[in-house]
Amino acid sequence: MYSNYVVGPNNTIHITMRSIPKSDTNSELWSNDQYVYHRDNDEAWNYIKQNAIFNEVYSGYKKLYTAHNFKQFSDDAFKQLKLKSNGFSSYVISYHGNDKDVIKSMQKATSVASTSDPQSSNVKSIELRVKVNRKKELTDLYYKVTYYSKKEGTLSLHLYDVNQVKKLKIPTSVTKNAKKLNIKSN
Repeated sequence: MYSNYVVGPNNTIHITMRSIPKSDTNSELWSNDQYVYHRDNDEAWNYIKQNAIFNEVYSGYKKLYTAHNFKQFSDDAFKQLKLKSNGFSSYVISYHGNDKDVIKSMQKATSVASTSDPQSSNVKSIELRVKVNRKKELTDLYYKVTYYSKKEGTLSLHLYDVNQVKKLKIPTSVTKNAKKLNIKSN
């Protein structure tokens, strides 16, 4: 499953999910403070008015991709990281391996590899690449966690163009053709 998330500074979110090979989980979603527009395999756009449940879900998405706190790395974990200058504009911090201090620090620093996830308790290795500009602002983040849970699997995350999205707007082709969904709560 591949997902692409764009989170705008104006609380607009665009999410695309694709399975390879193609499956019924392929979907696309736009969201703002008022509406959620959703398109699945039938290619038709549907929308619902935002409510507390959706606000919580999509604020969760935003947190997932903005809540990385590498200040939680232990001193021993920091010693394992490599720092290189990337020209005159930025630095690259990298790591590849299975050091227990790095794994534990990654679990604390990221919301994706939380300690409550059974996969993260069986982490085999981590590949990490963090790019920061000269002002020490995050510009790019990539990590790949290889774990063992009945069989080997990987979880990877790549955040790019961080702090570069100035405006994100739902296209009128989505809003004008969308049909209202009637969702009944129990």
